[in-house]
Amino acid sequence: MLTSIDVSTGKLRWRNALPYPAQGGVLITATGLAFTSDVGGNIYAFDAASGHEYWKDFTGSAVVAPISAYSVNGAEYLAVVVGEAGNQQTPNLPASEGSHVIVYGLGGAPTIVNDSTGQVALANAPKGPGGFAEPPSKSTGSAPYTKQQVAQGSEVYAKDCAACHGANLQGISAPALTGPGFGRSHLNASQLRGVVVQTMPLTAPGSLKPDEYAAVMAFLLSYDCVQPAGDGKQPFPSTDLPTLKQVELGSATCAPKK
Repeated sequence: MLTSIDVSTGKLRWRNALPYPAQGGVLITATGLAFTSDVGGNIYAFDAASGHEYWKDFTGSAVVAPISAYSVNGAEYLAVVVGEAGNQQTPNLPASEGSHVIVYGLGGAPTIVNDSTGQVALANAPKGPGGFAEPPSKSTGSAPYTKQQVAQGSEVYAKDCAACHGANLQGISAPALTGPGFGRSHLNASQLRGVVVQTMPLTAPGSLKPDEYAAVMAFLLSYDCVQPAGDGKQPFPSTDLPTLKQVELGSATCAPKK
């Protein structure tokens, strides 16, 4: 169980249940991200203020040490030791897949611009447990959005989102919105919309207009290779749709459609 307490009042702020006992404490960054882990081999990124889970990754072995943060030449990293659980081993823990030191780069992967059209290269191949490469997973399903919304969403994103999530959605001080780490979150379009509308921009949640939130979603879905539903003339809605739950977002990255 991960619990947040307001130290000024002593009152409970939020509480999230984890599938296994937490291990190594919580590392909170200056941008309000709270990183933690459990002995089952999972590592998480939560919003320290709301408790919302932004990201989760399975390391392949039990996490047996605190998370460390450091920087090299301005690039920030998280490192964690996973391996044999030793005296902490219990029958309900997943089988260990060996001992490793795993490092996550926070916005460190460069995006290569191929030409003047703005097409970007696919993100570096994702790594599975033990560091083996995996092919990018494709998004499934389709969602309504138009080219006009994608263009508008690109402008809104550049103004209100890129400072934290990166100009190419690669993640800087906030999680990536495309690529391997994002794909492993297994979000559907409805869940992504909930995060965007309810918690973004980070400094002023809910401050955008409904059509701006819809446009940002169109831009993100286009970037993550979700195909436009029908003939591409139906705009992304300003309210949630049941069909958005059927659109699962993968790790593949596509050039924005203009």
